[in-house]
Amino acid sequence: RGLAQLVARAVRDCEVAGSSPVTPTNHKHDECFFLWYNHFMKQVEKITLAELRKMSEKMFGNMVKADVDVAKGIVVLDAELHADIEQYMLDNGSLQNDLWGINLYPEQFGSPDFIEFDSMINIRPRQNNRSRYVEDPAIRQKIVEIIDKVVDGN
Repeated sequence: RGLAQLVARAVRDCEVAGSSPVTPTNHKHDECFFLWYNHFMKQVEKITLAELRKMSEKMFGNMVKADVDVAKGIVVLDAELHADIEQYMLDNGSLQNDLWGINLYPEQFGSPDFIEFDSMINIRPRQNNRSRYVEDPAIRQKIVEIIDKVVDGN
C-alpha cells in the first residue's frame, strides 16, 4: 500500500506540474519518472549485510544490482537496471570509463560468489572489455576493495 501511494503521488505531481498558466511546465513526463525511479537508488559509504538482504528480497529475491566508480570509490545500488544507476552516476560527475556493473549476493557474503562481475554496461570494446564480465583483474580487484570497505558483514 505504501509503495502504491508513493507512485500515485509521484505521477500526480508530474501530471499537474505546469497545469496552471502561471506555472509553466519545467520538465517532461519521462523525466519525472526518472526522478521518481532514482528515489530508490542508494549511494552508500557503508551498508550492513542486513540492509543488503532486505534490498535483495524486495527486488530480485537474492541479488542487489550495484555500479561502482573505481576512480572515486563510489557505490550506488538498488535499481532494476545497471544502466539506470550508470545514468545517475554520469549525471552526478562520474566518468563512463570508471563505471562497472556488479551484482551482490548477500547470502554468499564471505565467499568469492558474493560479487558477480556481470552487467551489460561492462561491454566496452574501447577498453578491451568485450563481454558482460569485468575482464581486467586489476579492475576486479579494485571493485573488491571498494565493496569490502562499503559492506559491513556484521
